[in-house]
Amino acid sequence: MAKAEVAVKLLEDHSDLVKARMDKERRKEKDKENSLFAASRTLQEERERKEAEASSVDGPPSKKPKLAPEGEFSGQRIAKYFEVEGTTDLYFGSVDQFVSAKENDENVDLWHITFDDGDQEDFTRHDVIKARKLYQENAHKDTNEEEDG
Repeated sequence: MAKAEVAVKLLEDHSDLVKARMDKERRKEKDKENSLFAASRTLQEERERKEAEASSVDGPPSKKPKLAPEGEFSGQRIAKYFEVEGTTDLYFGSVDQFVSAKENDENVDLWHITFDDGDQEDFTRHDVIKARKLYQENAHKDTNEEEDG
């Protein structure tokens, strides 16, 4: 074999080694990325699971509602008309939580209402005042034993 052929053969062998080494490095990097992605996904799933557990008991951790401050609609009864199957009916409920504008996505103070039938809704101050007035006009229709705050 001539020197030129030997040199070409050495270059080809070296090139094959470099390619093999690069492929191995790429696989390692890809495995590392997959591993990091899987770990990240696992952490995200764990975080979401914990948040779901917390929200099922107390609401989302970062936006946990505070109890409505005394004197600010806390425990007060409200009334609201709802249209159900073409009929408008009056429903009663109570103010049970307060979420400040800083703690919610609406950027407005909200009062959480739980209606006697179990439905829930958040009201603005204006909504609560309106619902309080409607309640006062219809309190005699309220069959709930709960006292008005």
